Amino acid sequence: MKRWSVVEFVKVFNLSEASIIQVGDNNNNHPISKVIAVQRQVADFNGDEGNFEQFPLFKREIPLPAIHETVQTKFDNACDTIRVGTVTILGIAGSSVLQIGTNETIEAEARVKQFRQYVTGKPNSPTKNKEEQEKDEGK
Repeated sequence: MKRWSVVEFVKVFNLSEASIIQVGDNNNNHPISKVIAVQRQVADFNGDEGNFEQFPLFKREIPLPAIHETVQTKFDNACDTIRVGTVTILGIAGSSVLQIGTNETIEAEARVKQFRQYVTGKPNSPTKNKEEQEKDEGK
């Protein structure tokens, strides 16, 4: 039996990074997100930070578990309609899927390489305490 999905109201506050809102039936979804996140205390960018090829993380094959068993299923859908009042979502990010309807497969992939670079050891650096700054200044 084919089932209907009836949702009265959907509110999504934020949708980002290869994420999908799918309303209606679909065969498969394969959202992919590749991100290089660079956070620096001082905004000094070289222009070459976005080269995915220099990081093995983005080339690696994702190992999928082997399925060695058969699963028997039985469905008894007494009603041909799934009814939902309100769906409220704060955020859909990083290759996520909100699916309203039927779908056969979802294969989502998110790869993130993060860099945090902070300035240390410079005079009057906000990362130094007052005692270290006075020592550097010869007080």
